[in-house]
Amino acid sequence: MSANENAGNLARRQFLKLSGAAGAAAVLVGSAAAAGTNLPAAGAQTDPCGAYGDTGIKLWDHAKACGEAQRDPTHHPMPSYCKGTNAYDVVLDGADPPGTHNFLLVPTSRLKGIECSKIRFGRNFWQDAWDQAQPGGVAPVTYSGGQIGLGINAAQDTAGKPVRDQDQLHIHMAGISTKVLDQLNKAGIKNDVNGWAASRVKLEFNGDTRYYRALQVTNLNQNLFALMFDNVARPTREDIAIQMMIVTQSPHGFYVLTSNSGLTGAEHGIGGTSSCDRLLVYT
Repeated sequence: MSANENAGNLARRQFLKLSGAAGAAAVLVGSAAAAGTNLPAAGAQTDPCGAYGDTGIKLWDHAKACGEAQRDPTHHPMPSYCKGTNAYDVVLDGADPPGTHNFLLVPTSRLKGIECSKIRFGRNFWQDAWDQAQPGGVAPVTYSGGQIGLGINAAQDTAGKPVRDQDQLHIHMAGISTKVLDQLNKAGIKNDVNGWAASRVKLEFNGDTRYYRALQVTNLNQNLFALMFDNVARPTREDIAIQMMIVTQSPHGFYVLTSNSGLTGAEHGIGGTSSCDRLLVYT
């Protein structure tokens, strides 16, 4: 979603000044069943994943360099900003100077974001991010005001306004407040993928109230991008590019939240959001 970098450390959006800008794209991903009212204009973009040779995107430039060093250390020394690089992804700092709950898990393959269909069939990046955020991981998240929260921003909102700052998939490894967790624990969220699209949970944090779709899962051993696409975006005919996601631990597994700026609920005047930044804490 949304971090820009300085020479090895990525500056977090909304909280720190950005060092570079890469516009987010209005992108359609998925089958013909996704031909709903929230789709981008025809011809707006034809490449939802990007190419390995793409340049000028600092987050991708850094992840690519880490990946090349992991594959061929003889010819590509590992940059100092790479944390825990493996064959699939790397962890980068989300702020400069680094914080205790602001990291990014970034694929070392070219994947623009949530709109790229490849993420629904490949590596389980959510599990990787969760593992690396644990004690003993390469970027253990510590947040005294709550617990670990993972999140990804949409490419754009329903009006076509960019939400993320850089077009390379990245999962925020951050904190989520006990105030939000208390609301989630009282919401009666079910482990029922068939009811996920119709579900609504109203959450308030820092004076901002939004609606979210909420699901509970037992573990993270399935591809949550595919799960959300198959059970939310496709049946509602909503563009996958407008969806945000948040994952955090629940008493019986994990909560998986998704929303978009066009989401509505029972209360007039309260909508949804395409940004995970309304609930996650980075500083």
